[in-house]
Amino acid sequence: MKKENWILIIIGLVFIITPFLLNFYHFFRLMSLLIGIIITLLGLIIFKTNKAWKIIVYPIILITVIILGDFFLASVFKRVPVIAIEYRSSSFSSTYNSLFYRVYNCNEVLTFDANYEKNFVCNKESLELTAINKFLESPKENFEENHGKFVRLEGKINTIVGNSSLTLNAYADEKNLNGYVVFDEHKKVIIDGLKINPNDFHIYDYIEVIGLVKDYQEKDEKITIYLTDAKVFPSELYQNYEVVVNEDKTLTKNKIEDKLYYLGLKSIYYKYDENNIYELEYLMSDKRESVDNLLNGLAGTIINEKDELYTLEKYNIVKCENNDVVFVNQDINNFEMICDKEN
Repeated sequence: MKKENWILIIIGLVFIITPFLLNFYHFFRLMSLLIGIIITLLGLIIFKTNKAWKIIVYPIILITVIILGDFFLASVFKRVPVIAIEYRSSSFSSTYNSLFYRVYNCNEVLTFDANYEKNFVCNKESLELTAINKFLESPKENFEENHGKFVRLEGKINTIVGNSSLTLNAYADEKNLNGYVVFDEHKKVIIDGLKINPNDFHIYDYIEVIGLVKDYQEKDEKITIYLTDAKVFPSELYQNYEVVVNEDKTLTKNKIEDKLYYLGLKSIYYKYDENNIYELEYLMSDKRESVDNLLNGLAGTIINEKDELYTLEKYNIVKCENNDVVFVNQDINNFEMICDKEN
């Protein structure tokens, strides 16, 4: 091999090795790698005979070694890959997407993800929370700005499809009981590829979702943005509530559901905040609340020899012999009227 060949090979290897010594993302690293590959291949091929097979074989070998080396350094030593494109979702979170793997950068902590199998791995607070209505105000612009990036959205569930998909639509932000809103069927975000228990989620529930902005579709004046690699978080809104009881001075026994009654009460509400107030009977019909859950850990008192009285903070519950359950005003002391055998 001629001296000129060795000089080119050494120069090329310097350009190839240099980007692997640097552990940060910059376009310079990829350019250095490409220049190094070209110079090294010239050194291996130029001034030689029988070049035809070398022109085919040498590039394949060199590029394969470089790709495997980049993969090895990223997976084993948690290095920022050279052959990758960075998508910066925030100042604290980004991903480096390579050929068949990616690396999450969570505030300078790197996580390797082979075959793009992991969902978002960084702390959710590393992304700015955006309301679905704001995100869908300018859907085309927001898609183009965030394509390939992870976004963190908050909104209300419009549809639940099995255990794999949820839909968030834009909606009219009005104060209604039981979380009810009017959805805009022309603008929505579909979160695909989930693995959730559909019983944990309900229509009109607030949720937070972090997902990769994947695709955009505009058809028949309807706009859809698709998120993948997503995580869904129940809203913290539902963690705390105040029980609000409206009394009925007529002491009328009202049936609210099969085997469920109010006596001396008009309604019982769960108030999560000023804009989110739910009727107890709605929560029970939607399987979010139950009599067993309300009575969990409470000891009952036998009344009328057969019925059970449970004392809660703002109302009482009586379980009748005939399996009726009566939510009772705490001022009522006439237990004879509670479990009417005719009801």
